[in-house]
Amino acid sequence: MKNLICILVIISLSSLSAMASNNPLPAENLFTIEAISFEMNMDQMNQHNLDIQFNETDNTLIINAANEINFVQVLKANGELEYQIPLFSKQIVLDLNDFDKGSFNLNLLMGQDNVVSSSFIK
Repeated sequence: MKNLICILVIISLSSLSAMASNNPLPAENLFTIEAISFEMNMDQMNQHNLDIQFNETDNTLIINAANEINFVQVLKANGELEYQIPLFSKQIVLDLNDFDKGSFNLNLLMGQDNVVSSSFIK
């Protein structure tokens, strides 16, 4: 049953990523971290009570949420899957040293059908 649920989540995230729009959001509606060109929609961030910080000393992106983050997916700018894992935790610590240089899209599955997308550059 766990495998079936994981497969359904992977298919859902993949299809949502494929349908994602590349239209830029208005600049006044974005949360940004300039050091890594991180961008996330401020409305989504507030809706899910996300606290996002970048630790420049150890090059980690730290995301804390009020509710569990069910799944994390990192895609390269060309859509190639870089990293994907079921999480079921309220905190993510992404070590950016684990990624090659380039542009990435970060997708967080919050709850059943809520995907919060963001982007960053390493």
